[in-house]
Amino acid sequence: MLDRRTSALLQTINDFCASGTYKVFSEEDFLSAFPEGWGVTAESLSQMLVYLSENGYINIKYSGGGMYCVCPLPLGRSYCEREAEKKDESSVQLRYFMAAAFFGSFAGGVLAALVFALIGLLR
Repeated sequence: MLDRRTSALLQTINDFCASGTYKVFSEEDFLSAFPEGWGVTAESLSQMLVYLSENGYINIKYSGGGMYCVCPLPLGRSYCEREAEKKDESSVQLRYFMAAAFFGSFAGGVLAALVFALIGLLR
């Protein structure tokens, strides 16, 4: 399991290398893909790329001078696909729970109205 920054970096590489070929990136290309609040620096970017390469997610053909030639490997592509499926599943679950909460509260309101109506008729 990758942390959110490394996962976002892998997703960026997969997005730019949609054909599965090598692509040359500058540090600025990668750094601009991250929100400023995440604190990604050139050094941490380099560490994340090395980690992804060592663990078989990407292949780095060459790097130097702030330039990287990278290509996503099958493990990296399948990781991003699984993450996208998880997001889809969680959105379906959220819709199911929201519908269940709505109809449950609606049924509770109807039941409460019936109880108050019966109490009013019995008086």
